[in-house]
Amino acid sequence: PKMDFSTLPESAAVRPVNQDNSPHQVLARLILDRQSLRPGETARLGLHLTQDEGWHTYWKSNVEVGQPTDIKWGLPDGYTSTEYAYPIPQRFDTEGIVSFGYDKEVLLFTNITVPEDAQPGPITLTATAGWLTCEKNCIPASDVKLSLPVDVVAADTPDASAAHPYAALFDHYTLQHPTPVDKIDSLSFEGALSKSAIKFDE
Repeated sequence: PKMDFSTLPESAAVRPVNQDNSPHQVLARLILDRQSLRPGETARLGLHLTQDEGWHTYWKSNVEVGQPTDIKWGLPDGYTSTEYAYPIPQRFDTEGIVSFGYDKEVLLFTNITVPEDAQPGPITLTATAGWLTCEKNCIPASDVKLSLPVDVVAADTPDASAAHPYAALFDHYTLQHPTPVDKIDSLSFEGALSKSAIKFDE
């Protein structure tokens, strides 16, 4: 889904600067799937990366090249977060070197839980992130700091999270998360052979 990020505060949208003072090839955003938080509820907090044309960041696999994106969430006391999940990646083959990751954009997010006794008022959610982005050459970004101010409202405030535009983006990437191995009941495979594609002596 297409998103309008124009209302994000400046602190929540960061494009780092490379060592040569040129703009980095990735724009990072810290986004939440709702406008405000309520005591006791769980929300999705994510790092959204938009890569320049031709550039990609990496999945969590340990392959010959690449480096997974690293995120450290910063939450107020009493708030908890889950491990962030990676959506199913794309396969890249650069001059015979295979890697897995994401071009254009990707959203990595955690589920945060607000404590039951959270008091109404403003709080700040933060993330410190690092990643490697590659085309034919690779450029790292590290210690990228983002912060997102958000209000905690009273527990009896109506929940409007489903109407928040960013919720659709979180839903989109949730559907791309792989099924955990312990949740798979069975596997099936289909095979196909193209005789016209087989060449003599190969």
